[in-house]
Amino acid sequence: MQGGRGAQDESGHLEDAAYVDEDTAETAAELHAKAAIMDCDAALEMQPGNVKAKFRKAAALHRLGRVEQARVVAMTALHGGGSVQFKSTANRGVALGEPT
Repeated sequence: MQGGRGAQDESGHLEDAAYVDEDTAETAAELHAKAAIMDCDAALEMQPGNVKAKFRKAAALHRLGRVEQARVVAMTALHGGGSVQFKSTANRGVALGEPT
């Protein structure tokens, strides 16, 4: 592990949540969300049915403002693709706790 502001561990995860990369203007929260998506993708390669990884990926996508992708991933976690009834609920924002 490297020391100092914005240090990363061996996996590339940030150690200082207040860090902002001046060159890319990404906040630590955005970088954490992107790292979470990569971690979840790796977990899903090994275990495609891993519900926890799907929900974590959906949450990270949502934090990045990629709401429609988050809904699709969340519905896949809930119902292996979702039924018509549950897809309708997700379209109203209920799947990720958004106001209807």
